[in-house]
Amino acid sequence: MSKYLFQNYRAINADNYAALPEVFQKEMQHIGAFDDLIQTIEDLINSCSEEFPEDPDLNLFDVVNEENPEKVLYHFWHYLDEYGHLFFADSGKSADIGMMNFNFELHDGSPASIELAKELQDSYYND
Repeated sequence: MSKYLFQNYRAINADNYAALPEVFQKEMQHIGAFDDLIQTIEDLINSCSEEFPEDPDLNLFDVVNEENPEKVLYHFWHYLDEYGHLFFADSGKSADIGMMNFNFELHDGSPASIELAKELQDSYYND
């Protein structure tokens, strides 16, 4: 069983998102696409501020394997306290794993994804 580390925390908000590299903005657009009311990154940020004013930031982490912490494998976005989305590092491509109600869950059902979701759950809450 692999152990993952969530490193390089960044709080993303209206003041700093525009300075992010294009890949992160692509990931933010993907996150926003799950809500019909969100058309832009600004809509996503505003939605977070309105729905969860005590913690309005989108939290961005680099995810690495504990055995090779120099290599970033995934980007993990955590937002609205209980939601999240995982992307393959530096690709903007979804890993088809998200977080809902504080639990990592699958967007597809492959055995590898099931195992990864379990490992991420254990790693995220046991660090």
